[in-house]
Amino acid sequence: MLTPDKWDNGGDNTSSDPVTYVNWRDCIVWRNAYTEYYNLTNDPDLTPVYWSDSGFTTLLKKSTNTESVNTTAGSEDKPYVNWSADGFRLPTEAEWEYAARYQDGSSWTPTNFMSGASADYGSATASGEVAWYWDNSGYKTHNVGTKKPNQLGICDMSGNVWDWCGDLQSGVMDPAGPDGGSYRHIRGGSWYDNAYYCQVGYRRVDVYPWRSSGALLGFALREVNLEALLLRPQ
Repeated sequence: MLTPDKWDNGGDNTSSDPVTYVNWRDCIVWRNAYTEYYNLTNDPDLTPVYWSDSGFTTLLKKSTNTESVNTTAGSEDKPYVNWSADGFRLPTEAEWEYAARYQDGSSWTPTNFMSGASADYGSATASGEVAWYWDNSGYKTHNVGTKKPNQLGICDMSGNVWDWCGDLQSGVMDPAGPDGGSYRHIRGGSWYDNAYYCQVGYRRVDVYPWRSSGALLGFALREVNLEALLLRPQ
């Protein structure tokens, strides 16, 4: 087990707390694994999302490749995605922003606010109520849910750790993202970033998604009614 005291950038957590590195590949494989785990104790079963073949018969289960981007169809960098499946998956960037900015269907959090904040990112009071970032984090991550949620009841959409998104970089406003590329979207900012990078409108990509897995990047399990919010790509 790797603990913070064995890593130069491990933060101030105690040595008994494990440090887990999670890259984009790990995220999608974990989503499949959690779907299978969920199915053990729930009925009806959910259908996993990420597959190694176009017929959706071979589940993607491995994320051990340490090489650069693998463009082979069905690989961990270019899986077959069953968009009609109801299992757990990473959000697309469009879905992430929808969930971060949604208020009531007609009003949206301004792009220069943190998710759920009552004022723009320049307000330390408003930002500190909803996010862990450079000014208040104490230079470490914090337990999820210790700040106020946004209007959908979701916590930590801004700050704490950057969130991996499921799609590749594109200038086109396509909810499902492009079919190819090397850059993966990350959103939300982290405990290490100043308030500017935690605003809901700030966009960033990571050039090395197969090996980027430090203390600033991660993912969270957030259950949102995508059908009700019209978030699922068509």
